[in-house]
Amino acid sequence: MSHVCLLNLKDTSGLPRLAPNACRLRRTLRYMRHVVLVTHSHYKCRKMYRNFSAIRAERRRHATGPYFYVIHPMSSLSVVMEVAFVFVYMFLLCYEPLRSFMIQDEPELAVQFKRYAVHSVQTVLTVLWFNIGYVEAQTKQIVLETKKIVRKYLTTYFVWDFAANMYMGFIMQRMAQYVVDEEFRYYFRDFYLYVRVLALWIRLSTLLQSLEDLLLHLNVGKSIRSIVVYTVRTLMYLHICAYFIFGIPKTIYMDNFPPDSWVSQAQLNRKSPVIYQYCETFIMAACYFTGIAYIHEGRLLNEQIILVVISFVGRLYTLYLLADVLNLFGVTGVSESLYERNLAMLMDYMDTKELPANLKRRMLSFYRYKFQRRYFKENDIIDSLSEGLRTELFLFSAGKLCEKVQMFSKLPKETLGAIVASMHVNIYSANEVIIGMGSEVQDIYYISSGTVTITDARGFELCHLEDGNQFGITSLLLSVQIYSVMAVETTEVFTINKDVLKQFLLPHPDAINDLYKAAKRRLRQLQLLSQRADEPNLLTDLQSGLVLEVPSVKLREH
Repeated sequence: MSHVCLLNLKDTSGLPRLAPNACRLRRTLRYMRHVVLVTHSHYKCRKMYRNFSAIRAERRRHATGPYFYVIHPMSSLSVVMEVAFVFVYMFLLCYEPLRSFMIQDEPELAVQFKRYAVHSVQTVLTVLWFNIGYVEAQTKQIVLETKKIVRKYLTTYFVWDFAANMYMGFIMQRMAQYVVDEEFRYYFRDFYLYVRVLALWIRLSTLLQSLEDLLLHLNVGKSIRSIVVYTVRTLMYLHICAYFIFGIPKTIYMDNFPPDSWVSQAQLNRKSPVIYQYCETFIMAACYFTGIAYIHEGRLLNEQIILVVISFVGRLYTLYLLADVLNLFGVTGVSESLYERNLAMLMDYMDTKELPANLKRRMLSFYRYKFQRRYFKENDIIDSLSEGLRTELFLFSAGKLCEKVQMFSKLPKETLGAIVASMHVNIYSANEVIIGMGSEVQDIYYISSGTVTITDARGFELCHLEDGNQFGITSLLLSVQIYSVMAVETTEVFTINKDVLKQFLLPHPDAINDLYKAAKRRLRQLQLLSQRADEPNLLTDLQSGLVLEVPSVKLREH
């Protein structure tokens, strides 16, 4: 059975509770604060945090910190922003180059859609990017300081986002109204279109990364994600090349193409449909980009220069694409490919054995937690290391745990290193019993990550323990355990034999005294919680449904 918690726990959102009669405004403000906090459903949480307790700690840090108003990069609102960014910029990257093929003005419907839908969302995104945190690439730390966020955005993409926005175009159009020369206005309009397309093009790498992240959020496999991203990138490159092949001669000759131009050879003119002009240009761009012969050729100097540049870029891109694909499906993607293959084998195994749904969920949760989307043989890797490297690796793995346990922080490094080297790592899946009622426990457990629940002999749930807490320590006082411990979520613990631990602490009598004091304190706390469990608790009864009236079924007359 899955764990059903009946404890009167604190609100895990990290926000102060609202009164039951709170007004709608306060509820709306609370909801707005809630959507900017980190959420466990965000796809990046799978890499940054290994369990819910770590996510809750980050949520509390954000909600109670000085930058509570900053949008967390792993919040629900950040996902909405990323989806809006992908759709808006994908539309603009596809549509704006097509304007070069339009002899007449844009369709009124397209203008209205861009003005009231696309550019409105684009403006909102530009404002919100001044207030959304980011993950530092080197340290993997989440930055929420407003000054750092503003400085980073101003020095990276703000100029290009502003240039790609409609309001920049509005300013330039106002400036063009004061120019009487029609030819200058024509060049001015085309120049702004080049600037706008370039500004959108600068965002292509960010767009593709966001697209891949959203596919990851939808649990799309790495191979399919890579194929989609490579396909979109290649089509965008060809799209931009087609824009330059047609747009630059169009600007130079002001739609009056000479007979030697490839446009005249292809019989493209003002009467040709826009889609026909674009398809013909796209095919030509694809041929020169990939090195395939085409029926038309550029005879004019400006066209020849453009085609030579496109051919050169196409060769470089082809080499890059081949190298990247070989790297992806070669050495780089081995661990992820093995993970997906073994995950498929695990699914087939569970289906063959006809395992119940609850057990399937536990096994999948355990597998995903242990390997973190990358499969490797840890024992083989550790065995290949020297004794010193193995000890250093284990010390690094237990480093955060040592910081959280107060007793360990007082010990010398030599003693702490010996204790950590004698520990063993165990992973328990959700709802797995770690210490059974009446068992004789020889080990002391330290939670590295995860959550466990402690239950007394009557089945009353007493408390939860999270990262840095210890349990099994009452075995120093009791030969037989009178409390059981079960994992609430996938939990990683470090264990050490209690006799071995006492041997290491013999030269440090203060540490031994602290250990026994902690055992007595934990036993008193559990006894007090067990006594309180007998007292009537309206909230617990409401949660368990004991005080709710069962609705009676009334027969309706027909």
